[in-house]
Amino acid sequence: MEALSSRPYEGSGDLRRIQQLMVDDADWTAWHIGDLAWAMREHGHLELSLYIHLYLAGPRVVGWTFVRGRGFIDLHLHPAHRHAEAYASMLATAEATIDATTRAGDPVTGYGVWFWEGDAALGEAARQRGYAREGDGLQVNRRSLEELPVARDLPAGWTTGAVDTEARLASRVECHRAAFAPSTLTVATYRRAMASWPYRPELDRVVVDETGDVVAACTVWFDEANADGLLEPVATRPRDQRRGFGRAVCIDALSALRAAGARTAHVGCLAGSPACDTYAAIGFEPVGLISTWRREPQAAP
Repeated sequence: MEALSSRPYEGSGDLRRIQQLMVDDADWTAWHIGDLAWAMREHGHLELSLYIHLYLAGPRVVGWTFVRGRGFIDLHLHPAHRHAEAYASMLATAEATIDATTRAGDPVTGYGVWFWEGDAALGEAARQRGYAREGDGLQVNRRSLEELPVARDLPAGWTTGAVDTEARLASRVECHRAAFAPSTLTVATYRRAMASWPYRPELDRVVVDETGDVVAACTVWFDEANADGLLEPVATRPRDQRRGFGRAVCIDALSALRAAGARTAHVGCLAGSPACDTYAAIGFEPVGLISTWRREPQAAP
């Protein structure tokens, strides 16, 4: 087994390096380049050296860990290096970051890790370090863009479009904040996501009402190399949920994605949630599960 080296994140160039790894490893992971761009929105690149570590085989990046809010650890490792020992080392480094932020006063009560079901080596490493599976996790769904469902008519005066004005940007953020309350998203943090590769303005889709307010929104991230898009995030204003507007904005987003050259699209949802029903109704099918494992701090060996 080849020994891996590691180092802290060193700036925006490292974001592109780990995104390129996701492009190269697309057949072996549920993570998408858009997941990483969206996850970065809360942080400036200078502070991310604490939260992200890169893992290398020689000069080549083959893995990464990213400590997110509430003590959750996102991670990926190239299949050729997936061994329990390597994963255990990655988890230990991420846990040390959580320990440091907890000592500094962040409200973290334990450790969590999200990973693709079927990764036996990660499962073994997680169990060895005291983690146990919790809940149903995140269902990953996929569909072809060869044929798309027909969009239903919107109410008179309502329309679909891109986030192409300052007013729409502000309203799009308010729609998200309402749908995911309590949300930390601001116009400033959304601008940070917009400035991240591979964001495209024409793939940031919304449904607006007759007053111009955003009712539903869907941001699409396009991996050109794999002709695959990710819908993340998708939001509908609470008072307009269950009226078909989430469906409408997703169909509009898929149409824009296909026009950009994509052949497939992915979207995630909490297993068993109404969102999964919405995606199933427009042709998405489940292809796997990202499960959640947790442990308490004192359970560390």
